[in-house]
Amino acid sequence: MGKQTVLLDNNAWDFLKDREVDLRAEAGTDLHFTISRLGEMEIPPKGHTSADARATNAYATEQLANLAATPVEWFVLGDLNDPDAGSGGFGDLQPNGEIIGGGYIGSLEGQAYVADDSKHKKLGGSSGTATRPTGLLQNQTDIDYGQWAMDIPVVTKNIKDFKHARLVIDLNKWVTGSFGDFIRTEMAAFT
Repeated sequence: MGKQTVLLDNNAWDFLKDREVDLRAEAGTDLHFTISRLGEMEIPPKGHTSADARATNAYATEQLANLAATPVEWFVLGDLNDPDAGSGGFGDLQPNGEIIGGGYIGSLEGQAYVADDSKHKKLGGSSGTATRPTGLLQNQTDIDYGQWAMDIPVVTKNIKDFKHARLVIDLNKWVTGSFGDFIRTEMAAFT
């Protein structure tokens, strides 16, 4: 059986950094920690003006590299000659039969979550056009992670942003023990 993918919301990075969590060690043989493509855009840039934000960038970048983690993305069909088409297609079949890359097909439940504005904060804020420093619309990443959380566990410090999502792990509940064991215990409650 493969590893269980667990997504880390952007607000988890500072907390994990402060607790010096080694995600590769915590993943063991059963967990695969990663982020979404939008979550990748929300990691503070290396040249951020804040020293704390630069430290968060260094920590997140190192952890993701140590995990050899690539961001998850939704399945899309696109023009192979379009450099902006992304890489969420079918993936690449390896000689050993493994598929590397490719996108996830969203569930009907996840798509219904995105379509129902009463389930999450408004995309783009009250105006519908507010953007974040990343260039993404306000709440765009939270809505994306909410959709992911219908099928894949998402770890977050802002549980209120995901009150209608199904597989959400509240990082605020982690007090003792290892991070990996905390995640495994919380995931067991989903079944």
